[in-house]
Amino acid sequence: MFIPMELPTVAPLQAVWYLLVAVLWIGFFVLEGFDFGAGMLMQVLSNLLSNSNRHTQKGEITIRATVSDKQVKVTVLDTGEGISTALLPNIFGRGAKSANRTGLGLSISKSIIESMGGRIYIESELGKGTAASFILPVYQRQEEEG
Repeated sequence: MFIPMELPTVAPLQAVWYLLVAVLWIGFFVLEGFDFGAGMLMQVLSNLLSNSNRHTQKGEITIRATVSDKQVKVTVLDTGEGISTALLPNIFGRGAKSANRTGLGLSISKSIIESMGGRIYIESELGKGTAASFILPVYQRQEEEG
């Protein structure tokens, strides 16, 4: 099963709505086995969207999600300033700071995604934009006996 979903670039007031829709949509496929899942996933998406928004003065931000029978992949794409290749290897480290920021958001996001059995990664080109993606396993329902 392959179900693509792409959310359009949105105005700031609409962003929260699309974020909630994305969390619920992903939760339908992934999070049944996690009591803490939706709130934690909201934190990850919020961190990724906040980073994209902060570094995209012109252009657009897009959320993409795809589901297969084994995994969900979510990507936050932007056409912002991008990240230097020198900074990418340590981007998830605690304290990977930018101007007036603590540098904890990506580190926390990585911990959350890995605690759910997934992985998170970033691809970027300076001056062209960034794609921050995470992949989570799809929860497989066990048929109840009896």
